[in-house]
Amino acid sequence: MCCAYFIRAPRPSSVSFYSTQVVDIHAVLPVLAALLQSADAEVLSHACWALSHLCDGPSAHISAVVGADVCWRLVQLLTHRSWRVTKPALRTIGNIVCAEDETDYTQHILEAGAVPCLRQVIMYFLACLFVDYFVRILVVFVVFDILVSFCVLTRLII
Repeated sequence: MCCAYFIRAPRPSSVSFYSTQVVDIHAVLPVLAALLQSADAEVLSHACWALSHLCDGPSAHISAVVGADVCWRLVQLLTHRSWRVTKPALRTIGNIVCAEDETDYTQHILEAGAVPCLRQVIMYFLACLFVDYFVRILVVFVVFDILVSFCVLTRLII
């Protein structure tokens, strides 16, 4: 499956095949949303990485991903039995909650049930000493961005 590699954002310092491609996000999102329903861990992993790459791009891409109603499934995948699925799902959620846009997408992630799922991931860390360092950093990153967003909203209300 080459979805994730096709969508990957090109690095400015490199010249590659990908840098000349234009991705029609509205054509890709329904396919990725369907792939997120698969039971196959490899398919889920590639679909999540593709979404992660899309959410690492312009704010219009993040808005389209959130609008495609896939946040709830990404949150569910945080508790998948394979870290090959959990890691890109966590990365995608991290890219969504830290979006630099006039819209705060953190509420969408919270409404999708992220807090109990993140709690399960953190509890797993406490029980297992051999968790991938990258995944630990991602969990801290996502929890921190959710807390920062919550603090900002609280200040606006007060």
